Amino acid sequence: MPVGIAGTERVKDNLPRLRRTPVRVVVGEPFRLPETGRVRGPKLHEYTDLIMRRIAVLLPPEYRGVYADAVEEEGR
Repeated sequence: MPVGIAGTERVKDNLPRLRRTPVRVVVGEPFRLPETGRVRGPKLHEYTDLIMRRIAVLLPPEYRGVYADAVEEEGR
């Protein structure tokens, strides 16, 4: 189940001042990887990218990093 979390970078600064920090948590649809069990090599990288793309969709654009383009491609 992919979960996107945004806003936690401000918690450290706001906590000593007892300020609330808005944190956004978005839970995506559950999904299964194509294979179960131990995966290595190229398949491991492929599955890691699949998972990260699912998480990136749940995040604001400024949090997506190298997966920003993948999110735009999925939206087409």
